[in-house]
Amino acid sequence: MIKPRKQLLPWMDRSLAQTVQQTLDSSGVTLRLGESVQGLESVNSRICARTEDNQIEADMVLTAIGVKPCSH
Repeated sequence: MIKPRKQLLPWMDRSLAQTVQQTLDSSGVTLRLGESVQGLESVNSRICARTEDNQIEADMVLTAIGVKPCSH
């Protein structure tokens, strides 16, 4: 998971965000905090996400650009 912010879920209580981060880590999710995707490429039938400093091969890409609450 590539996130431009250095902290996962910064709007959430810090201890709860740390619990979520530990759960992701223990589930095998690699977190790359403080990095931004600069581009995507297809390499040998896989997806390669390019950041400023790295190229990361991935099985899938999910893009999210923001959250808007749904309240009535």
